[in-house]
Amino acid sequence: MDFPLPDLAGGQLAPFWQAAQSGQLSLPRCNDCGRLDWYPKGECRRCGGARIAWTALSGKATLFSWALVRRALDPRLAAIAPYISAIVTLEEDADSRFVTRLVDCSEALLRPGLPVAVRFLDLGYPSLQTGVTAPLFSPAEPGR
Repeated sequence: MDFPLPDLAGGQLAPFWQAAQSGQLSLPRCNDCGRLDWYPKGECRRCGGARIAWTALSGKATLFSWALVRRALDPRLAAIAPYISAIVTLEEDADSRFVTRLVDCSEALLRPGLPVAVRFLDLGYPSLQTGVTAPLFSPAEPGR
């Protein structure tokens, strides 16, 4: 398969992908300042602390920004277009931003602050199964 897939077993992001395979959204949190520190680089970009720990999160977020991708720039992603690329703010840290893909969401629903929730789905799309579970987001169900 000529589709860009993450390394599930090695590298700095292995804990992220391993948690996703188990149906859990987990991101690094700085134990010095308490802030989420995504994208991990070994020390907190906010306070410089080195005590970083992977932390399970609720999966609740709000839509910060988005773009409807009608034509993928990378030809290997053409099979999943059109799709909604999004930035969400995670409930556990109002300053956090997490880049993701929205699923099961019509363009008409998109608005800043839209409550969204994590869903663990194949990284591909219905027409392209990769075998890699990814945390994607969709509009939150009322009361959730």
